[in-house]
Amino acid sequence: GALAARLLFVKRIIFTAHGWAFNEDRPLWQKIPIALIHYLTVALSHITICNSEATKRDMGWMPFVQSKIRVVYNGIEEPEFKDRETARELLMPKINGFFVGMVCELHPTKGVFEAVEAFSLIEEKIPDAYLVILGEGHARLELEKEIARHTLGKRVKLLGHVTDAASYMKAFDVFLFPSRSESLGYALIEAGFASVPTVATHVGGIPEIIENGKTGILVPSKNPQAIAKALEQLEENPVNRRSLGESLRGKVRTSFSKDRLVHETMIVYRS
Repeated sequence: GALAARLLFVKRIIFTAHGWAFNEDRPLWQKIPIALIHYLTVALSHITICNSEATKRDMGWMPFVQSKIRVVYNGIEEPEFKDRETARELLMPKINGFFVGMVCELHPTKGVFEAVEAFSLIEEKIPDAYLVILGEGHARLELEKEIARHTLGKRVKLLGHVTDAASYMKAFDVFLFPSRSESLGYALIEAGFASVPTVATHVGGIPEIIENGKTGILVPSKNPQAIAKALEQLEENPVNRRSLGESLRGKVRTSFSKDRLVHETMIVYRS
């Protein structure tokens, strides 16, 4: 598209990058041509919008294009949330306990296998904990095998695709976002609007939303032990959970609103 626009002498070509495929778990022979295609797209565009500082940093190796990069954070309109009791009853009828929620594609990049492993580690310490995953994906069968291997069929629930999944956020005591790679993360913003305390991995643009100990807890990627420890800490301290959730809500309302996104995007398009 950028090449066609150049050939037609289009005066302003803007490319928006929501992440880079060369950061995914791929063989090197795939990453190199993908990186080259990304570079050509950026080079042919007049401006590239990145959705996080991390996405911009990942372009640091690209020569002659750094002056054309702008950062505009993702932003959303605050979702309409179901109240806590209604959401819990709709997701897990007649089950009470400590709900840890995920809203994601069932894909290794989203850290779903680490989440299951972490739950196997907290089984004795938090016997009433449930991992509730909203979303579907090609890794479902493999993930079901992993759940069975840890005998967690009663503790880990794969609910599949759920319409308006964000509206159920208040059902969760903790939101878990253990991605291996992430440019920013819409679901984190949704959890913030719902004031849900969050455990997330220290990758990509996630630390631009989650400040460790202030708006959530950050853990290393691919580290079930660290996830388990963070969940145990939050389960033991409801006051801290409430504080982290409220702080995260304040952060996303200020920095990740739809109005701010539209305003900053229009500045780029008009300049």
